[in-house]
Amino acid sequence: MPPLCLDALLGYVGFIADRLDKVPIYDGYPDPAVLQSQRDRKQLVIQGTTKFNESPKKGIAYLAQHGIISSVEDAKSIAKFLKGTTRVSKKVLGEYLTKRDNGAVLNAFLETFDFTGKRVDEALREMLETFRLPGESALIERLVDVFSEKYFATGPTDVADKDAVLVLSYAIIMLNTDQHNPTLKVCFPHLQAEIKLMERRTE
Repeated sequence: MPPLCLDALLGYVGFIADRLDKVPIYDGYPDPAVLQSQRDRKQLVIQGTTKFNESPKKGIAYLAQHGIISSVEDAKSIAKFLKGTTRVSKKVLGEYLTKRDNGAVLNAFLETFDFTGKRVDEALREMLETFRLPGESALIERLVDVFSEKYFATGPTDVADKDAVLVLSYAIIMLNTDQHNPTLKVCFPHLQAEIKLMERRTE
């Protein structure tokens, strides 16, 4: 080994030896116990999310059992977790939110958005970036109904009422599906009939 390299190595070893005799400095560094707690919580979140993707009901129960959400009945806590966890399957989330039994969670989930000052299509895009639409038209209609209520509550000036938002949103979703999903084509006469049916329901 060249003399310069040996000197540098010995100098570094001496530096380490000197530090062993000094009192450790913890100022400015995270508490090891806090770091361990954060790691443990992260593992619980990963496990809970995996379980949710396999079975939402079991996943929610697991998360409540380990204190990640407050309880299986707390819609706001569940919605906050689902909105803020990227590991959640968008497909599973879309199916979960639109089920009739999960109406409270759907309402709480949409409350986490701020649609103020946005056009209907912009608000829809923001919402639909977080989950994938289910395939059943009845589930889509349920989602659009709640979305319309939340959107119109922000006071938009370019739509007449909540019912107008509902019909417009449903049409946008169907047209977007036709444009971007080559495996699922929209039957436009059928779409027109569905829109007219929705209009009659809102009268």
